[in-house]
Amino acid sequence: MTSYGAVPPTGPTPGASFVSDESLKWPGLIGGLSIAFGIITLLGSCCGSVGMALVPFALGAAGMKTGAIPGPIIGWFAFDIMASLVLGFMLFSGGFGVLRRKPGGPRMLLRYAAVRLALVVPMLVVGLMLVPTSMEWAGQIAEAQMAAQEEAGQPITEEQEAALEAARTPTAFSYVSTAIWPIVGCAYPIILLVWLRRPDVRATWERWEG
Repeated sequence: MTSYGAVPPTGPTPGASFVSDESLKWPGLIGGLSIAFGIITLLGSCCGSVGMALVPFALGAAGMKTGAIPGPIIGWFAFDIMASLVLGFMLFSGGFGVLRRKPGGPRMLLRYAAVRLALVVPMLVVGLMLVPTSMEWAGQIAEAQMAAQEEAGQPITEEQEAALEAARTPTAFSYVSTAIWPIVGCAYPIILLVWLRRPDVRATWERWEG
């Protein structure tokens, strides 16, 4: 018998495990969560914009006279709405792409994660700077409520006056509650960055047909 050297095996090693792309569970989980978070983000943006637009009408209908909404609050709210629309679209489209096993899906989610994390510091700083302005606006609403109460012939109690003063005064809780949401919002982007950039996971989604 003539030997030409060892021939490497051409099939899978007996006993070795093989997982096909079709049996992977993470695309369904990541895709579904991303679509869900995207829809929530888009709905939150739409509801927030409608709510802000209706505030003056609601106060007027209730007979309460207040000043105009402070400009910094309107500006920040407008930016937040636009950012939410963009981020929500990125989440939704990226999640849909992951469910369809398209490489553009994970790439879109990685872009979303990078943009979302880049916005954390500006959101945190501006949010904290706007706490006094927001508290003052809340105090104006409370004062308008008390004025409407007096016009209706109902006396103002000391507890209500104390509540009015408290509504205008920023507290530690005001700053903490403002800061916590941008920080909590980092969780899912970090999960996406860590998971989708794992060598084995990245090798999987890069094999998907575009």
